[in-house]
Amino acid sequence: MMHAMFMHMAALQVRNLPQDLHDRLRQRAETENRSISDIVIQILNRELTRPKMHEWLDLVAKTPDVPIPADEIVAIIHEGRAER
Repeated sequence: MMHAMFMHMAALQVRNLPQDLHDRLRQRAETENRSISDIVIQILNRELTRPKMHEWLDLVAKTPDVPIPADEIVAIIHEGRAER
């Protein structure tokens, strides 16, 4: 006998959602040929997996300095732009 595995999915209701925000969600969903729910899940997942500001600052503080003078960095940027 086969048993189907079901994953419980929670429901989320958002109250007092501004109409313009709902319109933008709907427009993005239409543009990407997806549901509003899919778009909201994507946005929430992206936002909640990003490091918190203090975590990001800790990571940056642990990153070693790059021993390249600022004027050399600026020159490299200008060269790159000139090649376009």
